[in-house]
Amino acid sequence: MNGLGKLVLLLSSDHDGEIVAAARALGRALKKMGKDWHWLAGLIDGDHEPPRQQRRRETVEDHQAAAEWLLKTVRQHLRENEIDFLETMQDWRGDPTPRQQAWLEKICRRWGYTP
Repeated sequence: MNGLGKLVLLLSSDHDGEIVAAARALGRALKKMGKDWHWLAGLIDGDHEPPRQQRRRETVEDHQAAAEWLLKTVRQHLRENEIDFLETMQDWRGDPTPRQQAWLEKICRRWGYTP
């Protein structure tokens, strides 16, 4: 069992202080992994992120299609700055900058979009 699994199990404690400490530790661990609580909830519900051994590193070739899919599919789970960014990417002409490309790919991986 990895560290996240142990922290999730600590949430079942009968002691309120342990639950709060476990939740805070889980939040820090997710942030360190580049993930968030939405990612964890989606993972539990089976909404995204295939198991690590099946995950492929792919690049997003069509940034407009990726942005459109994300906005239609998971908009309600996105942060405000991600929505603004994706709306910009929908109308972006030409190639995204390396920084834009990296952020787009990070959002796509988090929500299971595969080109």
